[in-house]
Amino acid sequence: MKHIFILLGLLLSLNVTAQDFDKMLNKANGHFFKKEYKTAIADYQKIITTNVGDSLQRSWAYGYIGTSYQELGNLNKATTNYLKSINLGSPYVKFYKNLLNIYKDKKDYKGQEFVLLHLQKNLPQEYRKSAKSLAYVYLNSKQFKKLLSICDELIAWYPKNHKYVYFKAIAYHQMQQIDKAITTYREVIALKPNDLNSNKNLGLLLFINGNKKFDKAVENYEAIKKPTDADYKKCKQKLAVARKEMLTAEPYLLKAYNTSKKSDKLKKTLHTLYIKCNQRDKAKQYK
Repeated sequence: MKHIFILLGLLLSLNVTAQDFDKMLNKANGHFFKKEYKTAIADYQKIITTNVGDSLQRSWAYGYIGTSYQELGNLNKATTNYLKSINLGSPYVKFYKNLLNIYKDKKDYKGQEFVLLHLQKNLPQEYRKSAKSLAYVYLNSKQFKKLLSICDELIAWYPKNHKYVYFKAIAYHQMQQIDKAITTYREVIALKPNDLNSNKNLGLLLFINGNKKFDKAVENYEAIKKPTDADYKKCKQKLAVARKEMLTAEPYLLKAYNTSKKSDKLKKTLHTLYIKCNQRDKAKQYK
């Protein structure tokens, strides 16, 4: 019998605690929605200091304290309380978005990443949307290995969206994995043939590869003190290979040049390409 009374007492205690939490939260919310933010903060802090409710319930109090401080212009205290709310597993997406905007304004990519990763963890229904935002965070913060990983997820979900394939190409490009970058830029163009940046980047990469081989062939030939006919023939063969490779860049460079505002860099590249490929009539157009 004694155990039954103890159990009943415990259940009643829990019930009172739940009722107390609702009552205290409603009181604080009343001040919050009247924009009485200082009073609301004091009431939310009472909820926390009296330890009413479970951790998830207290996450609401921290989140609303954060929002109140944000409304009052105290972003440091807003950030501190949003973080506490999120670390307690807050189920309210608005708190995450508010903190994310604070970090965006500061261009704090580490903070943005933290919020988005916890949003994925705490609110699985927000996982894909957060992944899209993470892609931009990793691109802008130049975290290219992480960008590759998140892009693989996004491409699996959205295989016809050229944007995430383009981000992947950029990652390979910046990591100097040139062959993979070339392949991936081609994949972007297959999805969106007139994509300006992909055509430009692919064209420049193909031109640079061919141009390096061209210059190296000339350099090696000129380094020979007394070149023979065989040396000359070998050089010509290498130059032919280099020219052929450079000309693969032509359609992409032309598409980018004609789509853009007649970029000076692309103009000079096209002029050099045609000069080295002995197409001087075409070169005149880009002089």
